Amino acid sequence: MKIQQAVEVFFGEFHFPRESRNTRRTYQSALNKFLQYADDVHILMKEVSSLDSSIVTRFGVWLTGKGLTEDTQNIYETALRRAVNFWRIKGWIDFSNDEEKEARSAMRIQSKKKRSAGSVRVGRVPEDFGDKMAATADSQPLPPTKNRLALLTVLRSIALVHFLRATGLRIGDACRFTRGDFQNAKARDGYFTLPMQKTGSLAHCLIGEPAIAAIERYLKARADASPWVFIQHGRTGKPRTGTSQFFRASIKGYGSKISTKTAWEIIRGIGRQAYGYKTTQFISPHAFRHWHAQSLIRAGAQLEDVQSVLGHATPVITKQIYAPEPNLSRITETERLIQRKPKQIPNNEGENS
Repeated sequence: MKIQQAVEVFFGEFHFPRESRNTRRTYQSALNKFLQYADDVHILMKEVSSLDSSIVTRFGVWLTGKGLTEDTQNIYETALRRAVNFWRIKGWIDFSNDEEKEARSAMRIQSKKKRSAGSVRVGRVPEDFGDKMAATADSQPLPPTKNRLALLTVLRSIALVHFLRATGLRIGDACRFTRGDFQNAKARDGYFTLPMQKTGSLAHCLIGEPAIAAIERYLKARADASPWVFIQHGRTGKPRTGTSQFFRASIKGYGSKISTKTAWEIIRGIGRQAYGYKTTQFISPHAFRHWHAQSLIRAGAQLEDVQSVLGHATPVITKQIYAPEPNLSRITETERLIQRKPKQIPNNEGENS
């Protein structure tokens, strides 16, 4: 069966349980994009059985630079992954889910190597980045309660900075953090797990007292039924009535999930206050991920543990992105320990004479 026909069959037979019509339309747009990709790389008229295990990742790479948000790109990749699973069940493709994951990891590692060779991406952030951003966010004056929109805007920025500092999550994953996730974390002394949109792996996170306090203050000021921790405030900050399900399905307006674009703007604004308005090189939501990983590594955490915190598929990825250089402070400390003045060994030569 040709690839285009396989896409048509997927939409004709695939059941979207508990999914809205908007989701179905989004998936339709995603697979239309995939057909464009297939046409661009000259595989559109090939059999669907010719697809290899790296197809989802290759599609994701092609999407980069198409002007899509990170959330949209993740959704488009997820849509194709569902289609691939559907075709796998049909018996039209024969590579396994594990083979797909291995191919995805291998391509990401290769991609990171190419990016580092071109030195486009900044891998290091200042050692004080997380602390300085949190202190700057906390120093913002709180508007009066009657100015609800301004107050919520400041409290949201404080909560978001503390949350990213505490977890090191990608911004797309942070934006979908829910009240339920937050309550579960509080019940477990701040610990929670979250499946990563990008890899499907679990990130093991811990939010400490500063982050918990900032989020609680923001939620208390809101007093709404939205299930999302970080929300849109609309034009006035006036809450809308509705159930949790209503807000989950809502795309715009008060109580809807915050967009990654808005989150970027919040972090960029705090960063400019912290480091100066001309500094943009390392200020981004993702910089918290680098800072968090680097801080753990400097503190002596094992790569496997850092991998678990970040939700990476393998520790190899963690090392190549966040620990490409040796931990010099730990090496120096260990070297000094073993290179102390050697103990005098007693000479026992004459004891038996």
